[in-house]
Amino acid sequence: PEAVKTAAPEAAAAPAPVGPDTSMLRKMLAVVTDAAARRAMVAVFLQEQAAQVLRLPTAQVDVQKPLHAYGVDSLMAVDFKSAVDAGLGIDLPLSDVLQGVSLSKLAEVVVTLMSAPPSQQASSAVAASSATGDAPLSGGQQALWFMHQLAPESAAYHVPVAVRVRAGLDANALKGAFEALVARHPALRTTFVMAATGPVQRVHAEPQLDFVVTDAKGWSDAQVAEHLSAEARRPFDLEKGPLLRVRLVSRSAEDHALLIAMHHIVTDFWSLAVMAEELDALYPALKLGKQPTLAQPARTYADYARWQSEMLTGARGQALEKYWREQLSGTLPVLDLPTDHPRPPAQTFNGRVHTTRLDANVASAVKTLAREHGATPNMVLQTAFQVLLHRYTGQQDFTLGVVSAGRGRAELAGITGYFVNPLVVRTRPSPALSFTDYLAQTRQTMLGALEHQDYPFSALVDRLQPVRDLSRSPLFQVMFVYQRASKLDERGLTPFALDIPGAKSTVAGLPIESLLLSHGGAQFDLTLTMGEADGELVASFEYNTDLFEAGTIERMAGHLATLLSGIAAQPGRALAGLPLLTQAEQQQLLETWKGPRVPLTQADMLPALFAAQVARTPDNVAVLFKDAQLTYRELDARAGQLAAWLRGAGVRPGDIVGICLERSVETLVSVLAVMAAGAAYVPIDPAYPSERVAFILGDTQAPVLITQSWLQRTLPSGTSARTLFVDQPLDGTLS
Repeated sequence: PEAVKTAAPEAAAAPAPVGPDTSMLRKMLAVVTDAAARRAMVAVFLQEQAAQVLRLPTAQVDVQKPLHAYGVDSLMAVDFKSAVDAGLGIDLPLSDVLQGVSLSKLAEVVVTLMSAPPSQQASSAVAASSATGDAPLSGGQQALWFMHQLAPESAAYHVPVAVRVRAGLDANALKGAFEALVARHPALRTTFVMAATGPVQRVHAEPQLDFVVTDAKGWSDAQVAEHLSAEARRPFDLEKGPLLRVRLVSRSAEDHALLIAMHHIVTDFWSLAVMAEELDALYPALKLGKQPTLAQPARTYADYARWQSEMLTGARGQALEKYWREQLSGTLPVLDLPTDHPRPPAQTFNGRVHTTRLDANVASAVKTLAREHGATPNMVLQTAFQVLLHRYTGQQDFTLGVVSAGRGRAELAGITGYFVNPLVVRTRPSPALSFTDYLAQTRQTMLGALEHQDYPFSALVDRLQPVRDLSRSPLFQVMFVYQRASKLDERGLTPFALDIPGAKSTVAGLPIESLLLSHGGAQFDLTLTMGEADGELVASFEYNTDLFEAGTIERMAGHLATLLSGIAAQPGRALAGLPLLTQAEQQQLLETWKGPRVPLTQADMLPALFAAQVARTPDNVAVLFKDAQLTYRELDARAGQLAAWLRGAGVRPGDIVGICLERSVETLVSVLAVMAAGAAYVPIDPAYPSERVAFILGDTQAPVLITQSWLQRTLPSGTSARTLFVDQPLDGTLS
C-alpha cells in the first residue's frame, strides 16, 4: 500500500489542456506529406500544450529548449503527456518527455509514433465498460483489503480531512451536495465482499451517505478535536459500508468543524481534490434551491479495475513484470534505520506526524539544481532523502518506496478512487559519490520506474515472493512522497495535504482552515512527504511511534534541513562530506559536551598507571588467554623488552606503529610496548585485504608493523614499514 495523503506525488494528471482545434490538427496532419512540415506543425502544438501546463504565454516557450529548462516537475510532464496523447491519439512514452530533449526533437518522436502502423501504437486508454455486476479489485485495492483483514480496527488506512468553517453554513445543502457526489462517483458507494473467486467490489445502485450533524454549543476546541479524531479513527466495515462518513460539528451559526473521512480503498487525496472541485458547483446551487448541472464522468473506477486486470494478463503486463524482476533481482536489502525501541515481532501501525518548514532559499536552490541537471524538483528531494538514509545506516544498497499517482491518462482525471501505486526504487549510494552524480543515478532509475509504473505493488509482492518478516512491510520499509498536484495548487489545497496547521483556502464558497487530527496511523516505519507551500518547502514525517520517539524525528527533520542547505551550497560535494548536524548539535558536540580541560602529567598516563599497578600487585594474574597467562610482573617485562626493540628499530615518540595481530596475549603486550615507547598504535584487522593494509601503513607512515609470522603471506610487500614478528625470538626478527 502507500502513504495516506498521496494526491499526485510523481505522476498524476489534470484534465488534458487540449485546445479546441485538435481534431482539425489531426486532419491536417493526415493530408500533409512533407516530413518537415509535419514536424513543424507538431512542434507548434507541443509548444501550445507546454505553455498551458507551465502557465506561460506561448511565445515564452522556446521549442529549442527541453521542458526541464522551465522547471517542469513530474506532474507537469504527465499533464503534458496526457494533453499530447488526447490531442493526437498516441501513447507518448513518459520517459521521452522527461529525458530532456527539446520540444523540436520531441516533435520528431511524436511524428514517428503517429506514422507507425496501428498495431504498433500501444493504446493505453481506459475504455468505458458496459459490464454490470461485481468488478475485480485493482491491485492497490487487493493490498488494502488484505491489510484490513489483518488489522480491521486499525486507522492506518483511513483518509481523514478536517477543516474549520468560520461562516454561515446550510447543513441541508451541504448534505445534498455530498449525496450528489456519492451518486456521481460509484467508488463512493462501493463495498467489498467475498465471492467464490475471491474479494470483489460491489457498486450499490442506491447512494448511502453517513452524514451526521452535531450541536456543539459550548464545546471547547479540545472537545471538538477529540470528537473529530475519534470519528476519524472509528473502523470502517468494508463489507457493509458506507466507506465515506461526513461529520458536521456546529458550535454557532458561523463556527463549524467539518470532517470528511474515507477508507483509502475508495479514495486518494487527488480524489478529494476532485470532490472539492465539484462541491464548488453543487453546494452553492443547492443552497439557492437550484439543481446543479455537472457532466457525468465518462469512466468509473470499475472500468479502471477491469482495464488493469486485462492489461496484466497481456503482453504489456508481461513486459512490466520482466522489468521489475530485473530491477529487484537477488536478495533485496532491508533498510535498517536505527530506532529508539526494539522492533515489535509483528508490524504495528501506531503513528504520529511531525511537520516542519524549510528555508525559503532551499526551495529556489532545489529548482535551480533540477534545471541545471535535467531533473525534476522531486527527484532532487528524493535523492537528498536517500542520502540522509544512507548516512544514518551506512548502507550502500537499499530500497525506498516512491509513490506514483497512477493517473497518467486524461480519462482518469475526474474519477474518484484509489489509483496511487508505490514503486520500489533500489538505490546504491556510496560515500565518495558526488551528489550530482548520485542525482543523475536517481534520475535514470526514476525515469525507468515511472515508465513502468502501471504494475501494481501487490502483484509485484506476489510475483517476487520475498522472504516475509512479520515485523516489516515487504520490499521496502520507508517511503518518500512528493506532494504536488495542479488541482491542489490552483485551489490552495497542497498545504492541507502536507499537514500544515492553519492552512486556509476556499471550497464551495466557504472559507476553510485546516484542523490537525490525532488519527494515530502509520503505514510504514517512516514516510516523508514533501511539497511546496507559500514558496517554502514543507517536510511532513509520518512515523511509527512503536519505533521512534518524537525527539528523534524532530532531529531528523533538522538533519534534512541542514543536508538540503549543504547540497544547495555545494552540489558537487561527496555524500560523506555533506553536512548533517544542525548548528545547535555542533555546538553541543564540540563545546557543551567537551567538559573542562584537565591538565595531565606523566603520572596520569597509561604507562605510569600500569607501572603503579605492577608495583602494587606484581604476582597477580594480569592477562588470561586460552591456556596462557601472565602476571603483572611478566607482562611488564615482556612489554618493556618489546618497547626496547621498538626504540632500536627507530620508533620515536609521536610515531604510529601498526599492530596486525590475531587475538592473543601478544596483542596486549604489543599495545603496552608501543605506549611505553612513546608512540601511538593503529589496529589493523588481519582479515583486511593486503591493499587495505598497504593504504593504512602508507597513510599513517608507520615505521614498524607488529604482526605474527603466519600472517606474512597475507601482508603487502613493498611498504616502507619494517615488520616485527612477536611470535618469534626478537633477535633478527625485524625485516
